Amino acid sequence: MTDNYPQNSQPAYAQPAYDVHAGYGGHDGYGTPQEQRPRGKGMGMTSLILAIAALVIGMVLAIVWSVIMADYVMAAATGAIATTESIPEDALVTAGIVQTGFFLPSLIGVAAIVFGIIAMVKKSGRGLGIFGLILAIVAPLLCFVTSVVVALVAAG
Repeated sequence: MTDNYPQNSQPAYAQPAYDVHAGYGGHDGYGTPQEQRPRGKGMGMTSLILAIAALVIGMVLAIVWSVIMADYVMAAATGAIATTESIPEDALVTAGIVQTGFFLPSLIGVAAIVFGIIAMVKKSGRGLGIFGLILAIVAPLLCFVTSVVVALVAAG
């Protein structure tokens, strides 16, 4: 009886290679990942956008408040005591609404700080996160300085 295949030779086609590590994290066998997925800049960008929004909203509110209250701020600076009776009611109501509105940029600024810290820790847009964090921290000071300067200019 003769065989069609010789005993000591290999088959005409080879079996496909089996990857021992396939499906287990994609490692190359040496304990290192084959490739890292690049991280996005989402957290850092979010921090920066929120910080800019807080700054812009805070500046607008500071300017509106300063224009409304300029005369009364200057009167208080010269030693005169401004009472609620000496300030017209519509100015008090508008100033109260604007002061209450300062909670919005404050909350947005706190969110910008949180996103900035997360961006720095996770290295997800770290540079943008640092800039957003710094801007969110400096924004209240800029709004205060703007409000004082506008009040002084508006009062003459």
